[in-house]
Amino acid sequence: MAVLTWDGIHREIDAWNHDTNLRQAFKDSTVWFYQVLARRAGYERMQQFINKVGYGNRQIGTAADIDRFWLQQQLLQITPKEQIKFLQRLYQGDLPFSQRTINLVKDIMVREQTPDYTLRGKTGWLTSTKPNVG
Repeated sequence: MAVLTWDGIHREIDAWNHDTNLRQAFKDSTVWFYQVLARRAGYERMQQFINKVGYGNRQIGTAADIDRFWLQQQLLQITPKEQIKFLQRLYQGDLPFSQRTINLVKDIMVREQTPDYTLRGKTGWLTSTKPNVG
């Protein structure tokens, strides 16, 4: 898994202040990591992905918003029911991505696993050094 180099800008959340990979960025909700990926993907490609999966209201703004559209309340929005449907599609492998990609995402999402169950999840946002569940 590729590691992105930290830009050296000190951020309030200590876990964000080092090089990281996708697995750790997912766990820590490392915003700068996702901003780098979004800029690399570019506006047109990102909008195509959002449209292809039918995610929420599909509003990512303009090219200038590419590295923050998911952080701005007036742009990308999804209802709880839509989010549940999206996660069901992920679980069932019914998204327009390779099975390898879907399996990787499902693996990264594991928070707890026993012989009896697997719990997957993601914090909704971080506003300080403590995660908030969204």
